[in-house]
Amino acid sequence: MTQRKSIESLVRDIKRSNRRKFSSEEKIRIVIEGLRSESGIAELCRREGIAHNLYFHWSKDFMESGKSVSMEILCGRLTLRRYNL
Repeated sequence: MTQRKSIESLVRDIKRSNRRKFSSEEKIRIVIEGLRSESGIAELCRREGIAHNLYFHWSKDFMESGKSVSMEILCGRLTLRRYNL
């Protein structure tokens, strides 16, 4: 039983070390490219090596953050220093 747990933890550690980490800039670039893309999301995801659901998760986060900034602009609460604009 302990050997099985150690093997499972080893496999988990290997998967974690091989996982790609995307910066915020890369995520935004990919989402914007998907919004502009004429070839489709599937092609973009294949080219970038990401799963479709990951793209749509990033896209949802991107749209949600845009809504919150828009709401702050409408309510007059946007501060340029806060967003480094």
